[in-house]
Amino acid sequence: MARTCSPLPAVQELLDQIVARTVAGTGAHAGAFFLLEPGGGVLVLDASLGMPTGFVVLLRRLRVAAAADGPLAEAILQRHLVWVASGEEFARRYPQLALTFPFVGAVAATPIVAGSRVWGAMLLLFSQKSSALDARARGRFTTAARCIAMLLQDAAAAGNCLQPGLTARLLPPTPTHPSAPAAPQAVADFIAALPEGACRLDGRGRVTFADHTAADLLGESVPHLLGARVWEAVPWLAPAPYRLRYKAALASQLPTSYTVKQPRTGRELLLQLYPDRTGVSLRISAPAGAPDSRDELALGTEAVPGPASLDALYHMMQLSGGLAAAASVDEVVDLVASHLLVSLNAHAFALLVAEAGRVRVVGHHGFSPELVALVDHAPLASDLPLPGLTTGAPSWGLPQGVPSFFADRDELRAAYPESASISTPSRCRSAPPSPPSVP
Repeated sequence: MARTCSPLPAVQELLDQIVARTVAGTGAHAGAFFLLEPGGGVLVLDASLGMPTGFVVLLRRLRVAAAADGPLAEAILQRHLVWVASGEEFARRYPQLALTFPFVGAVAATPIVAGSRVWGAMLLLFSQKSSALDARARGRFTTAARCIAMLLQDAAAAGNCLQPGLTARLLPPTPTHPSAPAAPQAVADFIAALPEGACRLDGRGRVTFADHTAADLLGESVPHLLGARVWEAVPWLAPAPYRLRYKAALASQLPTSYTVKQPRTGRELLLQLYPDRTGVSLRISAPAGAPDSRDELALGTEAVPGPASLDALYHMMQLSGGLAAAASVDEVVDLVASHLLVSLNAHAFALLVAEAGRVRVVGHHGFSPELVALVDHAPLASDLPLPGLTTGAPSWGLPQGVPSFFADRDELRAAYPESASISTPSRCRSAPPSPPSVP
């Protein structure tokens, strides 16, 4: 029986402190720590600081198969610090990844290595205006990686190994400017006298400050806004393009702006977002003209995918780019298996085709040879007691063209009682092949 390893809260707390201090000490605006799963094929995001929650979802599980998969994979496979000086260089080196993360500026990644074992990796994000990782910042980064490696190694030697939780931990950011003695009433009077509204959003989009002018322009009250995500408190700001503006500003550390129409009053509002590592300052006004021209992040107002579809978009972009370069069926199977297994958190994959009235296994990953031999060349209509095969009926979803999904063993056995004697996975999904694309 495998040893049960429970993470030590003290180890986790110390690790989080190292990540936070590294982000602040290197001048980065965001950072993350990843653990490498046993087998070395997948990185799991364990803790992040300063990243939009949508990006955290995309980075939760990353495959490590080739250096071209991204700076983290390159750092682990080549075991050295990787520095990408600009968004343009990022797009040149990792074109598939840049399609999903178009707002990334400078990036630094380093492996977490102790002896011959790679434990994971660290990632730092810098604004698009960064040009170099100086010797001091580089030293802080590599020293932090060594400290984390020793921390994990010592914990494992004591019988406790750190494992990623069900969700990534979001660490509180270090304030950009230290608090100074202030006259709160003077600040409030100054803001109240301005014709524009002011809001402050934290790294998760929650309103931490809002003045009465901002609330009036948005058509809400200050108590209603405070503590809520702005797109939840103000539903007409919920469409995906508006949320993407906020996330893009955080990721790029560049200001951006857009106009919206207040549905209750019909009044056009200008929303200007000014980010730093702790969140975004939101300026709301009803201008007569266009926004001022300054060094801003260019982002159109066309409809863009929302957070729910970003994960699927990421893996489709990665997969489509890899398939374009695939030269054999084996490469296609390997790419599809890798991306689907990572994105769906699945354990096994098989690609089946219908050929002369039989099922043929074109490729597979994670299944036992015995099970593959049993399925390969089985009749489409068969009494073979396998999941998806029923007596005298078409199976596998191939002839019908209807996908199916079973959330657990009970659902699968209820649909296919003949499969009760066969060991089945906890979840099972089958789908017909996609039709060929039209050139």
